Amino acid sequence: MSAHENDIACPLIDMIRERSLKIRNGRTLLDIVEATESETEELRAEVEQVAAGLAPGSDGVFGESVDVTLCAVDAIIQENPNRSNREILEKAREKLDKWERDYSDKIRKDR
Repeated sequence: MSAHENDIACPLIDMIRERSLKIRNGRTLLDIVEATESETEELRAEVEQVAAGLAPGSDGVFGESVDVTLCAVDAIIQENPNRSNREILEKAREKLDKWERDYSDKIRKDR
């Protein structure tokens, strides 16, 4: 469970937080970003492979997407281990609202 007594449960965040805080190898936030970039490159390769009509690798788009997600949430936790699930989910809600506003008409407004 998260560190905040009155926080809300989120099994995915709770699982990542538990594992993230167990890792004691001197890694920095920059190390986590570099791992995220590596996983994103692997995701791109999977997408390109599938788009080319080739068989996916062992993790496929699904597994590589999960890797990117785990790395990204790990960065959130490492940046501030006391950030609550409620805060993370509220920020996710804000970002999803922005996605819906900016992308619902199918035209990327940021390009």
